[in-house]
Amino acid sequence: MEGSENSYSGQIAPILSIKLQSSSINGIFLQHGFRNKSTMPGMTETQALTDLIKNINAAWRENRTKDLNEYFHSSMMIVGPDGSKIAKGRKLCVQSYQQFIDAAEVHDLTLAEPEIDIWGETATAVYEFTIDYSMNGKRYKEKGRDLFTFTYIPDTGWQAVWRMIIAMAEE
Repeated sequence: MEGSENSYSGQIAPILSIKLQSSSINGIFLQHGFRNKSTMPGMTETQALTDLIKNINAAWRENRTKDLNEYFHSSMMIVGPDGSKIAKGRKLCVQSYQQFIDAAEVHDLTLAEPEIDIWGETATAVYEFTIDYSMNGKRYKEKGRDLFTFTYIPDTGWQAVWRMIIAMAEE
């Protein structure tokens, strides 16, 4: 579906998140020009990546998808549960988030703490989610895992380069 309109009905929602409010600490980071928290002194890389995931999710939940440009690598790719490309390139990935926001009403959303692994300038994060949303007059309750791959860029910090949504069977 590269470059085409997305059709999400009945599938794991391509955009999943936790209900987050911007904390005052986020405002402090932004006021001082920190692109993402991995540049903050004393913060571990795991903390930086956890906060980056929260920032990504807060950006789309608060309809600030333009902020995602800062968090996504120029070669960012999002793939669906079957491995098919949903979006390739920063611009199309940001657009896919906006398309979901425009098409869905999220009623309930939960996100587990991510499990993060780091190898030099590469990292992965996986976390479980549940989402209850309406789209096209139908209500969906889905469960899955979100998998991100990140790369560290000097003078910029961590950026997402790849994301996959993995469906989980209901219990």
